[in-house]
Amino acid sequence: MKKIWWIMMLITCLSLLSCQNHQTTEVLKNENVEISIDSGLFLSALVSVNASEEVTCVLDLNGGSFFFSRSDQRINDGLPSIYKMNWKDDHWNQPELFIYTGDSKNFNPYVTEDGQYILFYRMYDDDIQTGTYYIEKTPNGYSEPIFLIDAYCVSSADFKTFYASPTKGPYKNDLVMFEFDAGQCSDMK
Repeated sequence: MKKIWWIMMLITCLSLLSCQNHQTTEVLKNENVEISIDSGLFLSALVSVNASEEVTCVLDLNGGSFFFSRSDQRINDGLPSIYKMNWKDDHWNQPELFIYTGDSKNFNPYVTEDGQYILFYRMYDDDIQTGTYYIEKTPNGYSEPIFLIDAYCVSSADFKTFYASPTKGPYKNDLVMFEFDAGQCSDMK
């Protein structure tokens, strides 16, 4: 009887181990790119590396790019910066330092649905304008960062209607909606 019990335990443990090691693959695709992502730690050898902390990320399915924030004591004095990776020839390239400055923290990237704009939060320790900035895709790369609004967690599918959490004022830490047209933000609602 003990022998049968041990055999049953062994079979149970082996089946549990095989379930834990089983990975599923999700395929994200549109007309421009198809990307396979395994479940579990995403791109562990490229994104999640020793001596660094990765926080927020976004996938630009139109451009086949992956953006994420990383703090690495060996780069940019440990200030959070935004990195970019591209899906090309059925694999991800090495991360490139994409948005950084020597005097600010840059994190929380967000890409509009068409991939034309990248929003991100930039935080300064001094009197320089902290808030959400954006860059626009150009034929030669991207524009210089442009200040958008003093709010955090800004998102927009179309770069016209935005959702955000202001850092000051009567709507501080609430979710609000505002519109952006001709370089001007509307009142928050």
